[in-house]
Amino acid sequence: MDDMKVWYLDHSGYAVETGGCLLVFDYWNDEPTGEYRSLANGVFDPAVWLAEAVRHTATGTVPPVIVFSTHKHGDHFNPIILEWQNTDPAIRYILSHDIPKRHFAGMLKEDILEAGNPQDGNEAARIVRMKAHETHSWPELDLLVHTFRSTDAGVAFWVEIGGKTIYHAGDLNLWFWEGESKAWNNNMKARYAQEIAHIKEWSVLRERTPDVAFLVADPRLSTHWLDGFRQYLKEIAVKAAFPMHFGPPEALRGMREDLQTAPDADTRWIDALHLPTRRGESFML
Repeated sequence: MDDMKVWYLDHSGYAVETGGCLLVFDYWNDEPTGEYRSLANGVFDPAVWLAEAVRHTATGTVPPVIVFSTHKHGDHFNPIILEWQNTDPAIRYILSHDIPKRHFAGMLKEDILEAGNPQDGNEAARIVRMKAHETHSWPELDLLVHTFRSTDAGVAFWVEIGGKTIYHAGDLNLWFWEGESKAWNNNMKARYAQEIAHIKEWSVLRERTPDVAFLVADPRLSTHWLDGFRQYLKEIAVKAAFPMHFGPPEALRGMREDLQTAPDADTRWIDALHLPTRRGESFML
């Protein structure tokens, strides 16, 4: 990989520039870490992006912006993202179906498309809402999106764009909680394994694996905090893996060692691992 740039925004929020587009995932924290509103300070501002893009592209054209939200929880979805279209009318949204319709009040019906019922909507709609296990494509952007069912809320996204593949888990994870019953945790394991099997099947069908995968690594799960992360990497090859949902970056200090010392450890996991140390940090892939 030599033409992808990734920014860590906060929590499960990441931005990826690739395929001539900027993709923004699970944006929620709109407070910059520094004086200026920019990706380098952990926030997206459409006015800043438009100005910078015009200055830094040879043709003066602006890469299209595509915004993803995996589900309605406040740490994954901030309604402010829908205000960005007031500054950039060309912006596109790909949103989980569980995000309440009240957030779209005042928008025209033709601006919203249900991916499961494309015949009932406008293919040029600005917002596409997706349920689990649906596929939608935008040929003009060389973009295809497929969804998987979260083990918590909403969906996970598989994104193919410009020859690259990106997987964003949202809250699809093996949420093994010590305080829950054995039956609850066994059910969680089964549900996660089932969805991982769906991802493997889709990967084989599409004859590709993720260039970048954003996966949950939540220290609140104690000794089980990397169970879902490891299982995903064990079953699905990825070129670059980024953690999400980890709280302050200091929580990641032991992650590399925990992966290396796991009974089923694989050196490929360590080679793929990228650990953010601050909001706005960028990675060239």
